[in-house]
Amino acid sequence: AFCRARYVERIRPKAAQVYEGISSGRERMDLSYQCGLKDAHLCTREELRAFYREELLHDRKEDIQRGSTHSGPQRDDLEILVNEVPARLYGSQGQQRSIVLALKLAEAAGLAEACGEPPVVLLDDVLSELDRRRQDFVLNRISAGQVMITCCEDGISEKLRAGAAFHIKNGKIV
Repeated sequence: AFCRARYVERIRPKAAQVYEGISSGRERMDLSYQCGLKDAHLCTREELRAFYREELLHDRKEDIQRGSTHSGPQRDDLEILVNEVPARLYGSQGQQRSIVLALKLAEAAGLAEACGEPPVVLLDDVLSELDRRRQDFVLNRISAGQVMITCCEDGISEKLRAGAAFHIKNGKIV
């Protein structure tokens, strides 16, 4: 939980920045690690261990009766908000795809910082639920090194301003 909370805080600003770009500044995304302990990312490992130990002891009797644990890091979650509203409940398909894309690109940026070179980013069928504005961002404004995008929509290659497009039919490049 300690590492998860720290990781979420590390990718949070970059993911928000990417999401803002995807939505052309019309929407704001925020994320936080939810573990039942406020500001978990500010806690030490020992504080988190003590928190989980106390939770496990508190719920022990019920957990034994139920046959599973009610608390612990396996119950933690990532809360994602779009314009301060939970995306899990109210996010459209396009917003949810945009969130996934923002998280992937934030992860790629973190890897690039850690390794000194950008990773190859593979995006499979990310365009299908996105509107034209969001598609344009994905096709023309991602500069995270080498990016490979697969899609099934016709006419996408005409929207691509740089790079290369390959059409595959019956398993062969045409």
